[in-house]
Amino acid sequence: MAPAFDTLKFTDRLIASGVSQDQARAQVEALQEALQSADVATKHDLREFRHHMDLKFAAMDARFTEVDARFTEMDAKFAEVDAKFSKMDAKIDNLKVEMDVKFSEMDAKIDAKVDHLKVSIESVKTDILKWVTSLLLAQAAVIAALVKLLS
Repeated sequence: MAPAFDTLKFTDRLIASGVSQDQARAQVEALQEALQSADVATKHDLREFRHHMDLKFAAMDARFTEVDARFTEMDAKFAEVDAKFSKMDAKIDNLKVEMDVKFSEMDAKIDAKVDHLKVSIESVKTDILKWVTSLLLAQAAVIAALVKLLS
């Protein structure tokens, strides 16, 4: 839509400034044609465009609000996952402590068994030494008796 202007007033001004009436009419017609063929936005066009853009921005605001809500949901889900991991970490820590206690108990039992085996081995060594000593003495007695008998 071409901007409106008062052609009669414009013609009168041109004539008043010394332009002939024919030239003034020709200039007004040329200007009117130029304005009609020009793609110039009017106030009405701008108001329509502004209204259209307001609707678009409102739609974008609604989408941003939706995205914000989704991010809030995701934050809540991440918080739940973090809480679950914290619980799992605590359980793992408890299991580590329990395993350390059990390993310590097993170490103590193994140490006790090893100590008992050491005592048993010492006892067996002593018994073997007694037997070997007794056998050596008995053998020496038998040899001495044989030497006495044979001499």
